[in-house]
Amino acid sequence: MLAKQLYKEGRPETAVRQFAKHGTPNIPGNYEFYDILAKDVIQNESSSDTMISLKEMLYRLHPLSLTLEKYLFISHLKSIKENLKGNSEFCVIIAKQSIALLRYTNEIRPDVAFFEAGQAAKACFNYLKK
Repeated sequence: MLAKQLYKEGRPETAVRQFAKHGTPNIPGNYEFYDILAKDVIQNESSSDTMISLKEMLYRLHPLSLTLEKYLFISHLKSIKENLKGNSEFCVIIAKQSIALLRYTNEIRPDVAFFEAGQAAKACFNYLKK
């Protein structure tokens, strides 16, 4: 499997993009690999394109395990937040997404999650204060 080879070479983002592009085989034996791949991509603070690809990859799997469902939700929140970044009109949504991600500090880096949530709340407060 090409995706496993890409992962072993240290390119999990490319493996996720391949799954999103060509489809994710819905074989229960592969769920452990999908779990490892999703966890690696989420913990490495990957780009928004990779988060969208991860969301597409996991969305095609049915039924999802609880862990993969959690990773699907995390990738959804992160992709929304990253796509809206830089647009001050959506500061409330960005802040809500950042704060919602604090529920998943076991899966994502807590220092980054709390910092980004604080920065988003501060930016939103300053925008709404105007």
